[in-house]
Amino acid sequence: LNLCLGVSALVSGVALYQGAANAGVTATIGNPGLLALYLFLGVCLSTYLAFQSGRLVLRAVYAGSAVLGLAAITVSHNRASFLGLAAAAAVALIVYFIIGRRHRRTVAAMGVVTVLGVGIAMTLVARSPDGWVSRRLPATFGRIATSGLQTADANRMVLWTAAFAGFRDRPLVGYGPENYHLAWSAHFQPRIYTATNEQRVDRAHNIMLEVLSTTGIIGFAAFLAMWAALFFSISAGLRNKLLSLSDGAFFAGLSIGYLAALVFWFIDINSFVPWVALCAFLGSKLSAGEVMEFHATEPLDGRGKVVLGAGILAIAASLWLHAFETARVSRLLYSTQVSGGDVPVTLHNFFKVFDSPAPQTTHTPILFGRYMGLVVPRLRSGPTDPATRALIDTAFARGIVEMERERNRDPRNELIYLQQSRLSLLASAYYGLPAYYAHAVETLRKAVTLSPERVQPRLVLAYTLMMGKQYDEAEAQLDSAKAIYPTSGQIFYYIAELRRLRGDLRGAAAALDSSLTLGYR
Repeated sequence: LNLCLGVSALVSGVALYQGAANAGVTATIGNPGLLALYLFLGVCLSTYLAFQSGRLVLRAVYAGSAVLGLAAITVSHNRASFLGLAAAAAVALIVYFIIGRRHRRTVAAMGVVTVLGVGIAMTLVARSPDGWVSRRLPATFGRIATSGLQTADANRMVLWTAAFAGFRDRPLVGYGPENYHLAWSAHFQPRIYTATNEQRVDRAHNIMLEVLSTTGIIGFAAFLAMWAALFFSISAGLRNKLLSLSDGAFFAGLSIGYLAALVFWFIDINSFVPWVALCAFLGSKLSAGEVMEFHATEPLDGRGKVVLGAGILAIAASLWLHAFETARVSRLLYSTQVSGGDVPVTLHNFFKVFDSPAPQTTHTPILFGRYMGLVVPRLRSGPTDPATRALIDTAFARGIVEMERERNRDPRNELIYLQQSRLSLLASAYYGLPAYYAHAVETLRKAVTLSPERVQPRLVLAYTLMMGKQYDEAEAQLDSAKAIYPTSGQIFYYIAELRRLRGDLRGAAAALDSSLTLGYR
């Protein structure tokens, strides 16, 4: 626990060194919200150790660590972690007040004073955002006071609505772990355009709804069972005198506080590792005897040797596939982004990635498609040697096969369809073959079907149809896009392009004027 706390203190120091930026600091984690959720556990752990330590010097060190973590959370501007801290403190005080027999009046007074103080501060900030109190309180207080579904927080409700719709699609097992983006794609909410510019979302930002949409009733029951087991353990520990009152109050408060923060966030590995460590610490305190017992060794019989050998082979194979080979693929993918203009080396590295048995994601074909989009137009504009032309032929063939394979593996992800259509359009332009163009149009139509309320696939399809002089269908797609998002300047830009191609220059100029008026430059 001291090691966890030491790392948390270092991360807090980095956050404070970065300063209080308007968007919140990220320290070593890269996201203000994930940083604050991680530091939330550090603050709770510091507080617990400060109360448990019998030495005054250590108590001062732990208290200082708690203040450091709280300051870092403040400059992160994350509200969910403040909510988690408030919930943790409230639950701990309630448990201590109900079960404890000493200091009840002190506990009650602390709770009342804290609630009144925070309530008055929030009221003053909400009524006068630029007032004397608002200017002297951390910016996070202002964000909390102005929270609501009529503000930027409206996008949370949009994400939650899509998550619940995804759960209704597949109530038993959901879309699969880490697959919220598929539920979001299938139930894309056009309201997101007025709430935020973020159209690609991979988290519901509500752990309950995310678990429901990605793992269904079965996964949600397992998730609830984990928390139920935790609270049952705390209750049994208090009842059997294996936990002190302060232990019980701390673990109950920590559990509720973490869950409260997750109502607006999601579980990630930065916060989950110390959380598991704290649960293991709770388990060790609940053990009446030794956690592990060792007996005299006995020689293995034949069956035992077979099981042991099979286990060693399984572990070795797993380490090779999921550690060594996956790391090799990651380095190869990284090399494709930094290799500069050496086309043969970069393409051969992509081929090695395609040939690897390591588990891969949508990331690989997307990076390949982007690279081909950069290289092919450049090669097409000048003379190329036969070896390079043969390599490009192989690259197109491999890319189309790999994207088709990825589509079959992940058939509801419209992002793969968009990338595949882009590669087909490149092939059509490079070889001058209309079959590739037809394949691109067919693929884009499927992408639109997968996410009918999303504007971007319709715009790509409309522009592709314009390339093939299929103006009527292109106009229908643009009309649908405008009905979904009538205040998008980009849509009017494409409408102007369509009118220009049809010879309606006056109409094209009017559409461009609308595009500029709506802010599309």
